[in-house]
Amino acid sequence: YFLALRRYGRDVAARIAPTPGEEVAVLVGLWDTAAHFWCAALRETGVPYLLFGYGVELVAPLYGGLPEWRRQDFERASRVIGCSRASAALAGDRLGLTTPAIVVNPSVGPRPAVPDIAPHAAALRDRLQAAGGGPVLLSVGRLVARKGFDLVIRSVADIRREFPNVTYLLAGDGPERPHLDALVHELDLEPHVRFLGSVDETTKWAAYALCDI
Repeated sequence: YFLALRRYGRDVAARIAPTPGEEVAVLVGLWDTAAHFWCAALRETGVPYLLFGYGVELVAPLYGGLPEWRRQDFERASRVIGCSRASAALAGDRLGLTTPAIVVNPSVGPRPAVPDIAPHAAALRDRLQAAGGGPVLLSVGRLVARKGFDLVIRSVADIRREFPNVTYLLAGDGPERPHLDALVHELDLEPHVRFLGSVDETTKWAAYALCDI
């Protein structure tokens, strides 16, 4: 597969290589093993490329020659773009970039009209029985350890002493879910912490409308 990808990448890069007076650049949307062959082909043919960094691909453990491939691909990119200030800083720290990464936040769709969200928020509140009058906390994101959802859950154990009706909603799924489930059970927080799992856009906006923080 990778031998075929290397040949294909070189062919494509050769076809789009700029002629005098032209400006050409390629945006590589996410680094992985396959992306390395695109970066290498673009370098060989003199086509500049920009590499977008989300964060998880910068901290994923790699073996053999892959860490060096990753470092070279980022280091030799025309620019590295981070999806957030944290990701941009992570790229610089982990990969020793000589040129700081720039930040371009991913775009989001428009917020639906309030009358369109309200009934979904009310239905979500009823489903979760989060109508006790206490504050509703919300986290939205992939459930991975580095995002610190466990810290919020531990905080809820303290917050409930002052706000016994507090509810913490987590929208998203990921490998950290079993650990978070176990932590909720350990701290006896089942009535206070609710996992929504992967949600569609309507449910996401309903959760935003429902929460206080």
